[in-house]
Order: sequence, then C-alpha cells, then structure tokens
Amino acid sequence: MGGVFTPTLFVGASAGALFGTALHQFWVQRGHAGGRVRAGGMGAVLAATTRSPLLAMILIFELSWITRSCRPDAGVRGSILVARQLHGESVYTEHLRVKGLALDRKPAARRDHGTNIGDFMRAPVTPVRENTPLREIADRFLINSNNFCPS
Repeated sequence: MGGVFTPTLFVGASAGALFGTALHQFWVQRGHAGGRVRAGGMGAVLAATTRSPLLAMILIFELSWITRSCRPDAGVRGSILVARQLHGESVYTEHLRVKGLALDRKPAARRDHGTNIGDFMRAPVTPVRENTPLREIADRFLINSNNFCPS
C-alpha cells in the first residue's frame, strides 16, 4: 500500500536508535554514534525484508553519506541469516507465493516451445520527418497498431 522502502527505513532507523540508546545506557559507550547505528539498523531491516544485501548497503551509504567507521555489512549479513530462518520469502516473493506463483530456487531446465525471438518481432516503423503534416501523423496513429512515432 505505502511502498516498501519508506516504512522499512523508518522501522530500521527506529530499531537502530533503540539499539544505540541501549548501548549507550548500559555499556556507557563513549561518544554516542547514533547516526551510524541508525544507518546500520536501516540497512539491516531493508536487507531482511527485500533479501537484497547489496542494495541495502549501497542505499544506506547513498542516503546517509556516512562512510567513516560505518559497517552496515555485518548487520546486513546478520539480518539476512535471521530473516531466512524466520521466513523463507522476501516481501516481493511472498505475494507471488500466495498467488501460487512460487519461484523455483533452482534454475529450470531449458524448455523449447518452438518459439523464436523472430516470432515476436515487428516490421520496422518508418520515421516521421519534421516536415510531416499533422494530419498524416494522426492518420498513422489511427491506422497502424504501433502507438509510437520514432523521430
């Protein structure tokens, strides 16, 4: 309904802030590294929900610009392992599984259906020149099955 990224990043930032506060309170960590811990939480939750660790790390680095002493990769790897134990599907493949379209994890054997790429190709569309009258362009749209005019 509201997308995946924004709620996931919000939950991850909240969990990271809670974890960072707990570290600061109980272990009296010098210098509260709240931004880095929040960024790590965002990456961990995003990786766990989408099962895309590389996407999560790149997105967190891009959003936060925290590059010095930020290691979201450990949190991302841990979250992937925990998420796989708790639930086998990602937020994207779960909808497919519910509809009965579960993806096989193993590559399927090559099936030859007798269809070639050439069967799907169409004849090239002639380009429209800059001096073509508007009426001729309109006729091309109405007569042809192509809904585009290459320039």
